[in-house]
Amino acid sequence: MSKKALINTNELAGQDNRGFPVIQVEDATNIFEVHPSLEWKDCPDNYTAWAWWWDPATDTFRPIPWYGIEPTAEQMAEVEASKDAEGNFTKNPVFNWTTDSFDIVDL
Repeated sequence: MSKKALINTNELAGQDNRGFPVIQVEDATNIFEVHPSLEWKDCPDNYTAWAWWWDPATDTFRPIPWYGIEPTAEQMAEVEASKDAEGNFTKNPVFNWTTDSFDIVDL
């Protein structure tokens, strides 16, 4: 079944706040008329509200860090293993807006 994402052009989201959040996802057969500041966009069936943002610069959906995408289990294991003798982390996951993924960086 095909899905539609409702974006809110009055609210900013994403990299440098240059896009708009997905505030609702519906089956294409269930969409309804909305205020002019809201727009329906075709989206993949597995998308959920508040996990994605619409990037008008690239005309694509992109994940919202920690909601639409999280660090991998391997990355989190690397962070966990980075604790020093006092139990402080020496590494941290940081979202990379260019690759839409997390990088592990030294603190």
